[in-house]
Amino acid sequence: MDFPVLSAERLAPAVRRALQAPEAWPVRWTCEPIEGPGINPSTAGLYRVHGTAGLDGPTSEDVSSAWRMVLKVVHLPDLQGTLLERGYIDAPEDWNYWRREVLARRSGLLDPFTSPLRPVACWATEDVDDTTAWLWLEELDMPHPPVFTLVELATAAHDLGAFAALGVPRAEEVQRMPWVAQDWLRGWLTTIQAVGGDHALSHDGCWTHPLVSDRLPASVRRSYGALMASAGTLLDRLDRLPRTVGHLDAQASNLCLENGPEGHRTILIDWGFLGAVPIGEDLGHHIAQNVFFGVVDPAESDEHERSATEAYLTGLRAYGWHGNDNDVEFAAAAAGALRMLPFAATYLAELCPVSGEPDHWPEEMARKQGREVETVMNSWCRAVIYLAQLADRATRLLVDE
Repeated sequence: MDFPVLSAERLAPAVRRALQAPEAWPVRWTCEPIEGPGINPSTAGLYRVHGTAGLDGPTSEDVSSAWRMVLKVVHLPDLQGTLLERGYIDAPEDWNYWRREVLARRSGLLDPFTSPLRPVACWATEDVDDTTAWLWLEELDMPHPPVFTLVELATAAHDLGAFAALGVPRAEEVQRMPWVAQDWLRGWLTTIQAVGGDHALSHDGCWTHPLVSDRLPASVRRSYGALMASAGTLLDRLDRLPRTVGHLDAQASNLCLENGPEGHRTILIDWGFLGAVPIGEDLGHHIAQNVFFGVVDPAESDEHERSATEAYLTGLRAYGWHGNDNDVEFAAAAAGALRMLPFAATYLAELCPVSGEPDHWPEEMARKQGREVETVMNSWCRAVIYLAQLADRATRLLVDE
């Protein structure tokens, strides 16, 4: 990882905003990489930058103050010749458009959203060149891996509901912004199908690996097939729902809960998927991702869904939205299933010898968790079974409409 070249001149705009001191001047700083799962290729690096600043300009250190922030480096990776070459990251209409978070911060779109959910503060942005940009962000105390109770996740769901209610009157304005994600879930699904989702749909070998064959019942494959057969209709139904402003990645690793004089508040990081979305979609992503990524024990998935849904609806009502609860519940089931069950299928494709060199993610996952592979796969497969049940509910709600 190449370290960013920092200077007082580059740091000063962000430091001044962070300290609310217009004459502040950085005099000392350290920069160290933040280790974490590098999933999104648009993120070229994360760095923790700490330092002190003189408050009376470049020539004075008599009155100084400490500051700390996170530097997020985003870039346009070279994906030519890969399955991600088109419709993925280059253009504003791509679901993973690499500049979206930078443009969102410069637009001021997120500034009015302050309570009870707020975006992580952004002190400054900088275009380094045509394919690289920097975001200077507030540093939060976030554990890795994320650890939350069901009560805390329900609190976050309540605040997502409040955010959604406040976003409804702004949805039309947001849809006119050319860089905002307009049809995020369709784009996501197209990419996931291309990188393994379609292979798992049609190939028996993806479901017969010894680590999954005795743990995933045949009904899971049927549920996946039914979900994908209904995907177009499900997405069309989602398009007809009331729209709001959405984060689209409200999983636990992007959440931070803070307590202040007026009570709790949820902080959300990573706004690169910001879009105009059906109300309830963020709830579905929140529920399904937390189960699949192991933040919620699969045995508690039903309770997580129940408590998060109830809290989200409460947040909606408390902040002025009084629409149809059934719309929210359908959106959550459809979006959660379409987001995560095809994604889980790509993991199955990676175990299949026919799709290329078999991946060893079960062993790597077990190593990171400090557990036996068998234990890890028991939990992973129970999570996939839950996602299949979510898919069944989404298709059933579609039929019952």
